[in-house]
Amino acid sequence: GVAKGRELVRLETLRVVDRQPVVLSTGWLEAARVPNIIADYAESGAITTSLERAGIADYRRKSSWITAALVTPAEAGFLQVEAGTPLLIVDSLNVTADGDPMQFARARFVGDGVPLLVES
Repeated sequence: GVAKGRELVRLETLRVVDRQPVVLSTGWLEAARVPNIIADYAESGAITTSLERAGIADYRRKSSWITAALVTPAEAGFLQVEAGTPLLIVDSLNVTADGDPMQFARARFVGDGVPLLVES
């Protein structure tokens, strides 16, 4: 993981399909590793492009934890759903090609909005 006391950057994204929000994501990255991630993401709209600009050309998903929860009032506003709507929650850990943890993310999917496929 990240050493205690390291500064993190939080990147919030909202994915929309046919004008309907479907995924609200929060990612945490070590600030020293990705000093311009916010500006790079704002310009490119793509996390992979933003990470490449920071020198992270290759990374992979190491693990995902899938759970369910009811939307909070704040999340409901972003996702344009009623408070208490079920969400699929996917917490994930991404690592560099060397296996070094570089991003923890939490994605909140509107339960009836997207299918999830998990392959191994």
